[in-house]
Amino acid sequence: MKKTQNYKTVYSLTGRKANEIYQTKKYNLFKAVKGNRGEEKGYEEKRVKELVRLIESDAYYHDLSIIVVNKNGVGIDGMNRVEALRRTGNYVIFRVVVNPEYQNEKNLLPIIARINGYNPMWSAKQQFLAALVTGNKLAHLLSYLRADVVANSVKLAENDISVNQMMTLVERNKNKTHSRKRLLSEYDNEAYLTYAQTDQFEEEFKFACKVIEYFKDSTIDACRILEQLLFLMWTTNFNKNLFYYNLLKKGFKIPVVKGNLIRAKIVELSEVKVSARVLATLN
Repeated sequence: MKKTQNYKTVYSLTGRKANEIYQTKKYNLFKAVKGNRGEEKGYEEKRVKELVRLIESDAYYHDLSIIVVNKNGVGIDGMNRVEALRRTGNYVIFRVVVNPEYQNEKNLLPIIARINGYNPMWSAKQQFLAALVTGNKLAHLLSYLRADVVANSVKLAENDISVNQMMTLVERNKNKTHSRKRLLSEYDNEAYLTYAQTDQFEEEFKFACKVIEYFKDSTIDACRILEQLLFLMWTTNFNKNLFYYNLLKKGFKIPVVKGNLIRAKIVELSEVKVSARVLATLN
């Protein structure tokens, strides 16, 4: 590990000032919030192992990795690093924040998620897992629906249905299909939860999963299909059952995978007429 400056060594957090940096090997001074990065322990094992490897290969820049905690030692930023430093017996270099909003552990996870929300190391999946750990109703409902679909499918696995796809359906926002960022706070939206509890949402969710399943073994990406499908599926004249029936019967083949071509093909399949007898079985 790169040589570090000599910071004041401390053995407690009592009297620590916000504008000073300290070091310690008393690792039990620090505590990770349950659900940090979606993990029960508050740190990510895979990332900790990567950090241990960097430390042991002298590639870890210690002075540039200052841990941030509140007055009680609860981690605001850097709990993966704390665990890696503990395993390698190195000093934890840290500073303390004394702002009142960082002191209540019960309200801290959403703040941590927001602070780290634009850090690529905290993924949309981790935000979702954090919501599950904290007992968020919307996250648990989506998890249950996804598990139910997977249990009744011979092809789908949970990883085939992304957090982004589930939340885009909840939002009913066809203009947000390219968004890959999901914050923990989004799962606290009461309007989202209310809609996710309806039969209409469950129907749309299962329909989207059927489309994903159809393209699972295809060279055409199901995500690209869904992005274009969302522009149409919430219009009054779009018949999901009819579209899927024609998809199965006629297939989905286009020469180039581009948005406009995909959308045109979806329109075509949703407008193809079938017999009254077949239509009756779809409704």
